[in-house]
Amino acid sequence: MTHEFVTDMSLPDMLHCITVRARFPRGRVLGIRTPELPREIRLVTAADIPGSNRVTVGDTTLPLLADDYVSYHGEPVALLVGPELEDLAVLVEDIELDYEREEPVFEPDADDIDHRAAHRELSRGDTSGELANAYQVVQGEYRTGPQEHMYSEPLAAVAGWEDGLLAIYTATQWIHHVHRTCRTVLGGGHRIAVRATALGEHLDGKLWHPSLVAARAALAAHVTGRSVRLSYSAPEDFLYSSKRAPMFASYSAGLDAEGNLQCLQIRLVFNLGAYPMFAREIVDRATHAATGDYRCAHVTVRTTALQSNLPPLNAHVGLATSQVLFALESHVARIAELAQVPPDAWKRANLLTRGDRSINGITLPRSVDAARLLEDVVGRSDFSRKHAAYELQKKRRTDFEALENPSRGIGLAFASQGSGFIGAGESEYASKVRVRLETDGSVHLRCPAMNTDRPLARYWRSMAAEILAVAPNHVTFDPIDSTVIPDTGPLFLSRHVAVITRTVESCCNAVAKKRFRTSLPIEATRSYRLPRSQRWNGETFRGRPFVEQAYGTAVVEVDVDPMTLAVRVRAIWMSIDGGHIIDRAAAEQSTERGIFQALGWAASEQIEYTEGTIRVGDYERYGPDARAQNPTLSIAFPQVDPKDPPRGIGELAFSCVPAAYAAAVSQATGNYLDRLPVTPAVLDAYLETS
Repeated sequence: MTHEFVTDMSLPDMLHCITVRARFPRGRVLGIRTPELPREIRLVTAADIPGSNRVTVGDTTLPLLADDYVSYHGEPVALLVGPELEDLAVLVEDIELDYEREEPVFEPDADDIDHRAAHRELSRGDTSGELANAYQVVQGEYRTGPQEHMYSEPLAAVAGWEDGLLAIYTATQWIHHVHRTCRTVLGGGHRIAVRATALGEHLDGKLWHPSLVAARAALAAHVTGRSVRLSYSAPEDFLYSSKRAPMFASYSAGLDAEGNLQCLQIRLVFNLGAYPMFAREIVDRATHAATGDYRCAHVTVRTTALQSNLPPLNAHVGLATSQVLFALESHVARIAELAQVPPDAWKRANLLTRGDRSINGITLPRSVDAARLLEDVVGRSDFSRKHAAYELQKKRRTDFEALENPSRGIGLAFASQGSGFIGAGESEYASKVRVRLETDGSVHLRCPAMNTDRPLARYWRSMAAEILAVAPNHVTFDPIDSTVIPDTGPLFLSRHVAVITRTVESCCNAVAKKRFRTSLPIEATRSYRLPRSQRWNGETFRGRPFVEQAYGTAVVEVDVDPMTLAVRVRAIWMSIDGGHIIDRAAAEQSTERGIFQALGWAASEQIEYTEGTIRVGDYERYGPDARAQNPTLSIAFPQVDPKDPPRGIGELAFSCVPAAYAAAVSQATGNYLDRLPVTPAVLDAYLETS
């Protein structure tokens, strides 16, 4: 059972904590100047840390509190702790840093090795030769901006003393990382229990940052000997929390005389900010996504993750895939237009089909049928007829801005989503599950069921009940407490669907095998192991990259007002192959939420860093408004083999809806769009230069 939101919690004799942040983007810290503080208020710095000030996240480390060097504007340097939050908010404004400023780098050159966090080069066939001999070459550059998570509550943690135990409450996708981080910072001098609170909507914004917030609250509790709550304000969270990483992509495609894909030359660049977390995973996932699910024998991909003096930028509904697929699908739409082939016909001719080999050298599974998904969404949306009609209207008009009525367009995009970390990456993160069958026939599942009423938790319960031959109401979940459940790794990249589900099944089967051979109670613990069929070579980039892979395609239809340049989304259709759908209604609701969140990124959610920081006024202006358009939604899950396992589908809307939206707006306006978000200001700039 999860607890209430952290911001609703209050413990007896609890203190408040506020973060002191650097007001410059890069430089050496010489000292901290504070006003005279009341006796009940305490300034906590890195010097007060009893353990280590270095925290590991993914493949990088960062300081809990910057002590001698600042790497981005807003980096935490100290904590102010006291009984009244309002007093702390006033005092923090008068705290100043003495520092030596160094020249920040916000947009490093992609070829600057000093700023490279990770790099991958992939080559198949003879790309240069094929490009030189191609019937036609189509080139394009694409950009995507950051996106805010807009989660249910700001980042927050409560650290409270309970009979000598330091109990830490926070909303987190990675409870054992919070536990390890707090132990690292406190030096192992305290017994620690981390207890998960309600996550709500988070869009992967509660992956790693809660570990730092919790460790700072724990540090403040250690120094003061009192319970402490550290909670970001909503504007503070917006200004300083991590965002979706911005991306630049360039594509050069060589086509044959029929307009079909012969070769691809691709450059992908991600700016991950000051601390490039998960850089290797981002680079590898981006490289894998670069060619999508299209047939292409000659490919060159160069992918680079850069370190800069922006705040950390990384996870947002996955890592990198959505940004790359926007670029790929936008380029595919451009290819189809220049080849004068309808987009659906071009995809039919170029999408991988059963028996084809992917870029990784594996044969596409028989259970995957991209053509069936394409035909389903094209048929339900009447795409072919509408696209032809809108294309004819576009060619007949001479001046878009002179139109008296809104102009209409329709776009189509295809996407896939890998579940779990790529290749052997899954083996780097623990995925343990424990099951215990008691003497009274009850079963305890010790795994991260963040809400026992949710469909996946119900599925685990019914699966355990069936395997162990007990009634479903006899299967219960132990509390999400780091001292109770084993380390299952992060709830991220649909691991809970594809990885933990398999581990729960394996653990239940282990208990069932012992049931009539040994006395009760029986307990088993299992860790996820990559199947032998999932052989992956990270050096050659060949093999099966993911535990499971889901597929989806989307059609978006829009109206664009020629006077205001406002875009109204008329309807969206999606067709999804997510394997075994655990709960169809829940899957539809999840996809619907993803569609609107993806539309926000595509159409209105604009974030700009100026000298390394977001303008304070941007918080008031920022926010998705896609739901207000109230478009018609049609989401379908074509029937699959009942034996297919469940696959994660949460990223699919983000990976195909934005590209379909941009293609639709491109057709409606007659201007080729190559960036996100597509705001009226962006459209106006395109029209002025056309």
